[in-house]
Amino acid sequence: MGYPLATKKDDIYQFSKHKFGSQAISGMQHKGIAVFEDGEYFVKLDTLSPAVSGTLQPHFDVQYSSISEAIVSCFLKHADCSMDSTIYEIGLFEKDNKSITGTRSRNYLDEYEVEYILSSGYTGEQHTTMTRDNYIEKIADVSTDTRIQNLENAMVLEGMERSTARQFLIQQAGFDLLTGNNDRLHNPSNFVMAYNVDTQTTRPINMDYGRCLQIGEIWSNHMEAHYLPEYLDEDTDVFALTMDNDSIISALRDDEQLDYLVDHNFIPFRVDTAGLNIEFENLKKVFLSEKFPCPNFALAKLETFRKRLELPFMKQLWQDTTLTLSEVKGLERQEIL
Repeated sequence: MGYPLATKKDDIYQFSKHKFGSQAISGMQHKGIAVFEDGEYFVKLDTLSPAVSGTLQPHFDVQYSSISEAIVSCFLKHADCSMDSTIYEIGLFEKDNKSITGTRSRNYLDEYEVEYILSSGYTGEQHTTMTRDNYIEKIADVSTDTRIQNLENAMVLEGMERSTARQFLIQQAGFDLLTGNNDRLHNPSNFVMAYNVDTQTTRPINMDYGRCLQIGEIWSNHMEAHYLPEYLDEDTDVFALTMDNDSIISALRDDEQLDYLVDHNFIPFRVDTAGLNIEFENLKKVFLSEKFPCPNFALAKLETFRKRLELPFMKQLWQDTTLTLSEVKGLERQEIL
């Protein structure tokens, strides 16, 4: 069966008559592959999968995961985090005659690669490293040191170099702390690996940022409709400071997490802030476009992340690699000489 075509009309992607999505894909969101003008993309819509009964929780952190994924992806596009990361692009998609937010991303698997996840609560998941019960026993309900050692061992068993596994786990823990990712330790399907069936080697993948930048259950339809912009500066100060995370070292206090990362050879992220700020401004235009459903919420998330990056504690996790004008001129003089 072919994939649906996705064509843009009036800033909204419309799918062809081919049915979109696959119920075989695990997770809560409606997901599937579609063919765009520039190739195939994996699409995640901000709506429940037809295979899942019930409704999404009413607060916007859950209903609009695409916003977090888009903001974090802006950061990743302009940061060297010493790990392979998936980039998500936000968009509007038409489904059941409604405009729905969602993301599209390139296939992160190379030739001969298949996706493996650490574990899953879905019984039909084929490529898993351990059972859910084993995950709880060996990963979730143990000390931080034991957890990382057992995670490392599990990755090595799938063909990953031990040094690669160790460094990735530390880098991803720093990423989860910086972005306030609340969907790691207690969601074993978010430990993702690409296994090459030809070389029988494995590489880790950082992906799925929909539960990053959580600002709490306060944001609803009522708050979106009545939010006053003059509250934004004060509110985002609070959001940036109080953001929690669910990383593999989250049992430690924030200061202990930073010490742990440093003691285990964490490499600070190298960030081109000039490029990042341009990216943020372009994303802001999308949030303020006429058809975007929740501009106040999206701008609050974006501003929260800007401020979180500048917190003294968080600035220890990254380095600004943007060259100043004097540095650029200095390099130019060296080239002339």
